[in-house]
Amino acid sequence: MRNNEPLRFVELIYYSGCSLDPSEVFIMARMTSVCEVPVELNKVGVVLLGGLNPVAAAEEAGIGAENYAMSTVMEYRDLVKFQELIK
Repeated sequence: MRNNEPLRFVELIYYSGCSLDPSEVFIMARMTSVCEVPVELNKVGVVLLGGLNPVAAAEEAGIGAENYAMSTVMEYRDLVKFQELIK
């Protein structure tokens, strides 16, 4: 920020260009804060709305959790034809 105007992004994660859910990345990096939102001097706080908020709260409380994204990267040869799934 400069003169109350955004100057540049330091980090950016695209949902469409990432094989990991950005929410998972922030949780694993311990970059979340569910109870209260403390924002340090010269920092900006952003509210991230997502289905992993309870998981983030558990991780912050020291309770381990495993997350599985709804999309993933996989080998093409491991794909199965949809018609075969019905049989």
